[in-house]
Amino acid sequence: MDRLISDFQIGKNTFKSCPRCGKMFECGAKSDIPCVCFSLTLSFSLKKELKKKYQDCLCVSCLTELNKAHS
Repeated sequence: MDRLISDFQIGKNTFKSCPRCGKMFECGAKSDIPCVCFSLTLSFSLKKELKKKYQDCLCVSCLTELNKAHS
């Protein structure tokens, strides 16, 4: 999927387009406040698969969906 809107920052908040679904989301991976995705427990094999397939963060909705399908 081509990204129509590129990543952008407002203050310390980074907003990204999910490479899987295209939805814009706030990424807190480099923020002072931990990103909500840090609360998810992903298996090593799923992390490895995601790293191969995607170059950037996915939104929490996609991570949750993939995590359920993978377990």
